[in-house]
Amino acid sequence: MRPSVRAVFVEFSTKFDSCVPWMHLDREGMVRAGIGCLVDPIDHAFAVPWVHKDDAHKAEINEISSDWVRVKKNRLLAHTGPARARFYTSLELTKEGVDKLAFGRLEALEAHLLAHVFPAFEGYPADAQLAILSAVWALGGPEQLKLAFSKAIIEEAWTVAAEECFLSETLAPERKPRNWANRKLLVTAATTESPEKVTGWP
Repeated sequence: MRPSVRAVFVEFSTKFDSCVPWMHLDREGMVRAGIGCLVDPIDHAFAVPWVHKDDAHKAEINEISSDWVRVKKNRLLAHTGPARARFYTSLELTKEGVDKLAFGRLEALEAHLLAHVFPAFEGYPADAQLAILSAVWALGGPEQLKLAFSKAIIEEAWTVAAEECFLSETLAPERKPRNWANRKLLVTAATTESPEKVTGWP
């Protein structure tokens, strides 16, 4: 991943995903925190630096476990949105904690892409890298990428990729702004003279 992509990724992502510093349930009943990051199963939650909301002191493992189980067992929270879960939790992430969680997920996604999907990823223009990571982040992994989009990426046909990058908005209309941002990045990647820099955003 180019340094310029890493430098803007969190700011870019929070334009399209809410940052929720406490544990909450997604629509499938999985525990998440930060910028839509999975902390499920519970082992994932133990690896994150939680602090107490009231005085910001470091949480112990048993306290993390209590918050996680309380949220996980309350299935209604999957249908009420993240804000409601705040009343069931005593812990949260600092900005540094949100960043640690986000970059841990980002690095895991990049490693998977390099090993199994796009082996030439490291050489792609920064704008293309950001667009690809954005799409994969929103989908939870590369398995649901459209075949035409993946093919265009492998061929480094960025103009074609820009036309094929749109994620389905049928059940997720909130993806629309992300789709257009990704398209702009890929259009920029096709003509950029500075492949090491992100120039197609903002």
